[in-house]
Amino acid sequence: MTHCGASHHPILHPVCRRETMKGRALAVFLVLVTMATVSLAQDGSGQARAFPRRAFEVGPEIYQHVYREPGHMKEDGLMYGLAASYTEHVYNWIWHAEAEFAYGRVDYDGGLYHEDGSVTPYTYDNISDWLLDTRFLLGPDFMWGDKPASLYTGFGFRLLRDELGSSPYGYDRESRLLYVPFGLMNSLGSVNGWAISTNGEVDVVVYGAQKNVFGEGYIPITNYQHSGFGLRGAISFEKKLANCGMKIQPFYRYWQIAKSDKGSYGTYEPQNNTNEFGLRMLFTF
Repeated sequence: MTHCGASHHPILHPVCRRETMKGRALAVFLVLVTMATVSLAQDGSGQARAFPRRAFEVGPEIYQHVYREPGHMKEDGLMYGLAASYTEHVYNWIWHAEAEFAYGRVDYDGGLYHEDGSVTPYTYDNISDWLLDTRFLLGPDFMWGDKPASLYTGFGFRLLRDELGSSPYGYDRESRLLYVPFGLMNSLGSVNGWAISTNGEVDVVVYGAQKNVFGEGYIPITNYQHSGFGLRGAISFEKKLANCGMKIQPFYRYWQIAKSDKGSYGTYEPQNNTNEFGLRMLFTF
């Protein structure tokens, strides 16, 4: 939600914060890649190829989406989506591409800001939200003890459209994030025919833009957000069926984005965070 006026608190320069976070994440990832390469070289058995050589996954998902601008507003609601991915393990490297599309309706709880500085509480329900998230990942496979694992990085793009313009006092918003993921996938073995694996990831935002569309006759305003990060984790339970595999995957995702630069007319996007937790059912071929 775009706001006008100056910041109430001093903050670190966003470029400095962004570069520090990117540098630390990259340093940690390079150390882990080196450890993985040494582990694989010492093993020498090619066991990291215990991964399926290639896999295509597709299936539905449902999750709770909660977006907050602390001290200003909140939106929350259920999202329903479809996720698909393709993975190859070649020469002890993982190559992975995935896409997610989701739609849902959220409820707004915030206020109407007046020129005299006063705020009137305001709520509005059943706002359409659309999400598109695409990711391309690669990294080394290795053995963690006697279990296969993969470290990875790459890039991702996240587009979220919020149609608050359906409200008499609102406007449509589009949020775009380009981010670099650093993550680990690993197998935990199997229990009663169910293969169990986990995935943990840190996402570093390298570019963010919030476009606000006020309707016919008004010029859209875009604010740029250069600093932020995300966290995500999932645990997967996979079972082989007659003609495919079935995977049940609870997941959690978190985003925290810093306050934007000032845009036209002194407007800015305040610091915001997003929590998403849900469930996927994927079929593997």
